[in-house]
Amino acid sequence: MSYTVEKWDWLDDWYVLQGGGGASVEGTLEEWKAIAAGIRAGENVAFRRVACQITPGGVDLWSPRNACGPNHYNGVSQEDLPALLASIDALEDPE
Repeated sequence: MSYTVEKWDWLDDWYVLQGGGGASVEGTLEEWKAIAAGIRAGENVAFRRVACQITPGGVDLWSPRNACGPNHYNGVSQEDLPALLASIDALEDPE
């Protein structure tokens, strides 16, 4: 499954994971850039509404605030990580 992070039209500095089936995973530009840095460094990163955990097969993304169980995790495979990271890298500061 292909995942991307896209700007949310309703708020200036708010970005949402697209392609996932779990709870809404969202955060600021700064948080998503930190998530991307964590993925590249092989480190887990967590904020209120967006978190990543490195797994043997890739990375799990979820919202600590919105998640209510195992079905609220979005597992991104190693092969899908480049597209996800490229979408985060392409995000620009709205100011």
